[in-house]
Amino acid sequence: MEKAARGFLKLPRTFIKSLTDFKYYKTLDKLSRGQAVLYIILISLLFSIIAVIPSAIAVNKSMQEFQYLYDANAPDFVIEDGVMTLSQQAPVYMINDAGKSFVVVFDDTDVLTEFDFREYESVLLLDSDSAFLRSPMGNQDVPYTMVFPNGIDTAGFSKYLGLLKLTNILFILMYIVLFILFNLLGAFFITALGNLMLSFKKISLGFGRAFAISCYASTLPIVLKTTMHIFSFNIRFFDAFYVVVGILYFWNAVKIITKNGTSAQSTEVSEN
Repeated sequence: MEKAARGFLKLPRTFIKSLTDFKYYKTLDKLSRGQAVLYIILISLLFSIIAVIPSAIAVNKSMQEFQYLYDANAPDFVIEDGVMTLSQQAPVYMINDAGKSFVVVFDDTDVLTEFDFREYESVLLLDSDSAFLRSPMGNQDVPYTMVFPNGIDTAGFSKYLGLLKLTNILFILMYIVLFILFNLLGAFFITALGNLMLSFKKISLGFGRAFAISCYASTLPIVLKTTMHIFSFNIRFFDAFYVVVGILYFWNAVKIITKNGTSAQSTEVSEN
């Protein structure tokens, strides 16, 4: 336990040195493979949480607002055999916020169509037999039979909104796991390409040793990826850019490690 605690305390120093001091890679090279893998997992976990927090807060806030408006403005309805029936024979606007360019309408009369809401950026039109959604991501028209059980009503749909909160939590967990796996995969590609480049200089590290160095060399790519997600940047071919940045760190680290005639042997370092 004390050993693990000391390891966690060294994490900030390792993180900073991995970014700023190639000479420190000589020290990192002496550590076990397991410590390197643990490092990239912990860094990936930390930065995945940082990356997902803003969107998670925004989604949770939007869902709370939607739940409030639903409880306040949604009409009484029931969906039987894929057909929605309202308690009143007229369209009901649950949300009509022109300032946010968002509208939600219940209409079992089918007098309204998507073309009646051209000025809105996002539309949710619940007509007699389907839910039409228009968003910046595209258009979808989904029959009720595909998403709702027969006999669902106003109160039943409110419970579905609670399930969406659980779905949001599961999405966050899935994002964190995929973020970690992606970074481990990125370290693998950095190792493979880095070793290929080293072979032209007749330097052999061995895959395990090179992978350990790649875990630390992945620090800046992970930071860049997190920054992109937070600020919603899209860089074309970023996956390739991720690996290139990692290889640059890997290459400079290996030059320091093998400097002054120190041979980079393929002998594996003990993981004790």
